[in-house]
Amino acid sequence: MAVAMAALLPEFVQATDPPRPMRIGVVFGRIPVGDLTGTSPVFPGARVLRQSLKDLGWIDGKNLEILWRSTEGDLERMSPIVGELLERRVDVLAISGNPQIAKAIAATRDVPIVMMVSTRPVDAGLVASIARPGGNVTGMYSEPDASLNGKRLALLKQAAPGISRVAFLHDEKVNSMSGGITPETEAAAKALGLVLLPFGVDTQQQLEGALMAAIAQGANALFVDTSLAAAFGDQRAFHALAERHKLPALHTYANAVTTGGLMFYGNDSAETYRRSAYFLDRILRGSKPADLPVQQATTYILTLNMKAAKAIGLTIPAALVVQADRVIE
Repeated sequence: MAVAMAALLPEFVQATDPPRPMRIGVVFGRIPVGDLTGTSPVFPGARVLRQSLKDLGWIDGKNLEILWRSTEGDLERMSPIVGELLERRVDVLAISGNPQIAKAIAATRDVPIVMMVSTRPVDAGLVASIARPGGNVTGMYSEPDASLNGKRLALLKQAAPGISRVAFLHDEKVNSMSGGITPETEAAAKALGLVLLPFGVDTQQQLEGALMAAIAQGANALFVDTSLAAAFGDQRAFHALAERHKLPALHTYANAVTTGGLMFYGNDSAETYRRSAYFLDRILRGSKPADLPVQQATTYILTLNMKAAKAIGLTIPAALVVQADRVIE
């Protein structure tokens, strides 16, 4: 009898072992890894994603394991990061940024991939179509209309009516993707009585030199293009320079205002990460990415930082303050 019980023991243990938690590999492009980890991550997007998954029944550390990763600005790190996550046998990957998503697709056509942040994914070749993404990829995307930067410039002008020459800071490496100063942006600036001064910046070390050159050309405001917003993460370097030179700055990256920037207008990133959690939940429960239509982020918000305004001696008109979706005191 003892021998028979011993022979059955391995099968008994295997049958009663609790299943391992489901595993998600989450990869951001520019956020420092230290801002992603811990019970309350510094990066708001990570906090929203974790809480949204919890609301859907997925608790990190219990039935879910989230593996946070970031290329920290170096796209060459993406392939090794994805390789490591695949070795860890993640059940799904959640990726931010078109270049990072493309690298993940090149690494696997089997593991599901959720696009947390992407732009024009069909044009970029990330999915076959919005309604029928096909393959192993689905998630969120934005499709900025041609008038978006015009709206941003109008808000900047409303915040600081005295501005006339705006330094348009962009990342030269991805200028073809961001479009730089489009004809629509140029026309909007002209209608507002603004002159745009384009300055390409490849590295954060070049930022101060570009800004000093802009000031020498009479720039009295800053517009941080989406391409550079993605490249420079939370943009603390911008805040320090803007405060030192008393320049109002409009940011196109939501986290910039939470870390000290003056104003932001663009997609509601909290909505984007909440909806990303929906895709992760569906896939973890057995849905296939090919069957989940890609969803467009359509909610735009205005955020103002009154402390940043005070630091540069700017009084934001009350009429603009009441328009804001969020005001940081």
